[in-house]
Amino acid sequence: MRAGRLSLIHCSISGYGESGPYSAKKAYDLLIQCETGLVLATGTPDAPSKAGFSVEVSAALEASGIANARLRAPADLAEHPQLVARDRWRTVGTPGGPIDALLPPVEMAGVTPLMGPVPALGEHTDAIRAEFAPDA
Repeated sequence: MRAGRLSLIHCSISGYGESGPYSAKKAYDLLIQCETGLVLATGTPDAPSKAGFSVEVSAALEASGIANARLRAPADLAEHPQLVARDRWRTVGTPGGPIDALLPPVEMAGVTPLMGPVPALGEHTDAIRAEFAPDA
């Protein structure tokens, strides 16, 4: 299609990225919420908001190309196989000590995301005031 229309802009989007064990999986909002532990973290302690089916059923859905996701706990996010395979975690400094943080979800060729330290409360107040209200 592009050969006949050189002005056509092509955009390729992958729910889980172009590499890693989940690269060929279908993805949409609820599946990502399940994978990250968000669905299990909602509801109440007595009645968490969760639903699911057995691993055997998940394997059949996967083999048939039907979108599905594992219901993970929030604590499972740090060891998610797709995030680990794609090396998505970086250590950043905070006033309370170093923490692991996720890289931004969008990648651009030749651009390295800035993953600087988290500023302390008020750390940049003077600089921001000087930039936006220099006469104040």
